[in-house]
Amino acid sequence: MDIADYTSRDATELAALISTGQVSAAEVHRAAAAALDQVDPQLGAIAGERFDHPLDYHESGPFCGVPFAIKDLITHAAGIPQRNGSRLFGPGIAYPYDNHLMTRFRRAGLATMAVTTSPELGFNATTEAVAYGRPTRNPWDPERSPGGSSGGSAALVAAGALPFAHANDGGGSIRIPAAACGLVGLKPSRGRITAGPDHADPLLGLGIEFAVTRTVRDCAALFDAVHGSEPGDKYLFPAPNRPCADLITQELPPLRIAFSTTALDPSRGIDPECVHAVRAVADRLAAMGHHVEESTPTIDAAAFDGQTSMHGAAS
Repeated sequence: MDIADYTSRDATELAALISTGQVSAAEVHRAAAAALDQVDPQLGAIAGERFDHPLDYHESGPFCGVPFAIKDLITHAAGIPQRNGSRLFGPGIAYPYDNHLMTRFRRAGLATMAVTTSPELGFNATTEAVAYGRPTRNPWDPERSPGGSSGGSAALVAAGALPFAHANDGGGSIRIPAAACGLVGLKPSRGRITAGPDHADPLLGLGIEFAVTRTVRDCAALFDAVHGSEPGDKYLFPAPNRPCADLITQELPPLRIAFSTTALDPSRGIDPECVHAVRAVADRLAAMGHHVEESTPTIDAAAFDGQTSMHGAAS
């Protein structure tokens, strides 16, 4: 398997090729390593060095042998230093155990090949921590940021070097990089993905663990593989009635959908390309049989930004 063949396939297809013996996991790993080595000098998305060999994984998992990476924040693997994007942790703290989600990643068969960059402690919408010595760049335009805080994972997935990668989200850290890099970015509901045993409610409950992917089917199948509670978790939800991977092929009844291309704050413009993209999606939804209409809510932008209360306090 060469780089072009590898990068053209999502995780679901790679898993199928490996499971049917059309390609070996080792061949896929070699192609992934070559792809990572090719793009990272420009992107700066790997924290430290790529692993010489993928971390151990279960060969019975649904994504057996599929290349993956974990972000340098919250989720950790036994013996792998974690810096959280901060010089405060020096060369990193190597936990002697996997956290629960890392255990689930291994159980799913994911072959972890690297740790990806994060802004310091995850508190930024760009990924340019001083700890790594260079900013992380967007593969679509290296002069721009991939967003944050899961910018390293998003950059590698958008570049095709990985089919998907671990990410987490408190105030947009999955969704912002997904938008900036053209990826699928799902922030699951609180409690659906375990953050234990080290955390109960990261970031006062806002912090959620999951991933960024290139396809919706990978997103759904990965969620099916890793969701659920562990002993000691704060939340316990029943499992979904059906796998998410089945739901994405289910035909939806007609929905009522509203969209807007008007800025909530009139003083701020909207890029015409963004307007075009929103209208294209609206047209696509209408063609699928949904009832779609343009409707802009009335919002006092100054009050929302706190300007009114600030001016009142000053007066």
